[in-house]
Amino acid sequence: MNNHYFQKEIETRSSDELRSEQVKRLQNIVRHVFENNDIQRKRLQERGVQPGYVKSWDDLSRLPFVLEADATLALGCGDLPDGLELAETFLP
Repeated sequence: MNNHYFQKEIETRSSDELRSEQVKRLQNIVRHVFENNDIQRKRLQERGVQPGYVKSWDDLSRLPFVLEADATLALGCGDLPDGLELAETFLP
């Protein structure tokens, strides 16, 4: 059998190494969003999340997710459907 890898260093990592890399990337994303997006910074702060908050993959559950309705409003492409509040579009 011929072992071919596109990126051998990445494809042969242990699951712990992969998870560590994923957490580092998540930390970078949270820091970037916190520093560059006023709306998302407010949502992160409402959940008690600061740039250094993410320490493990389990912390992902505290992060607010952006849904289509939020993106539509942020881009000025329209309004939310009648009766739907922006706060209702996020997971508890």
